Amino acid sequence: MKFAEYLIEVASKDWDRMQTLINKNSDGSGVAKTIKDKTKAIDRYIAGLKLSGTELNKPPFEGKFADFGNRALELGATYADIKKVYDQTDVNDYDRNNTTTNLKGKTETKAPVEDVWVPKSRTSDQAPKRASERAGKSPILSLGSLNLKTGECTYFNVYEEWGENTTYELWDMGGGKLRICATSGKKPIFDIGDGNLFIGDQSRRDLGHGILIDWATGSDLKHMAKKYGTRIPAYTYK
Repeated sequence: MKFAEYLIEVASKDWDRMQTLINKNSDGSGVAKTIKDKTKAIDRYIAGLKLSGTELNKPPFEGKFADFGNRALELGATYADIKKVYDQTDVNDYDRNNTTTNLKGKTETKAPVEDVWVPKSRTSDQAPKRASERAGKSPILSLGSLNLKTGECTYFNVYEEWGENTTYELWDMGGGKLRICATSGKKPIFDIGDGNLFIGDQSRRDLGHGILIDWATGSDLKHMAKKYGTRIPAYTYK
């Protein structure tokens, strides 16, 4: 029996793993190197191609998630094996229902798909404002590390305490560091792309310059965890 004849189509965990890489804007090269099974390498490669809308090319593979395809070849798969799975796999199997069918016609149950977070876009048609263009600095008070999924921070649960009438701004503080700043109401204070300077509410200490990259209202914040990480330092405006 040939390899491609008993190969099962992309499983739910493979879709999930590749969607996570896409959310993180990662090519997954480090992950690909650790795979020791050709079936898994093919499944991950095809899931990545389908989710990113990328066509399969000829080996040696190049472009999106190519390391997974080339790893499958290293482990003994052929181009015919990979193309057969590519042709049999439909991204809608992941997006629209909770089952997938293998090559023998048997149905497997998949885990529910978590909604993919779509980052907010700038609403103003004017150029983003730099921090230096704003009068003064924004005083903020630390909440400690905030768990986006549960709402727990150092002092309380923000989902239970503040409910849905709170907006959480996500700031890029440079150097790969993120910061959440909470404000009352269902709209952010700043617009996407705006810069701002922060200081400690009581200490008046300089807490850095940030660029607003996203925001969420109420418990929608938990959906941002898959894209930005589960725990992020959080503050509230004062």
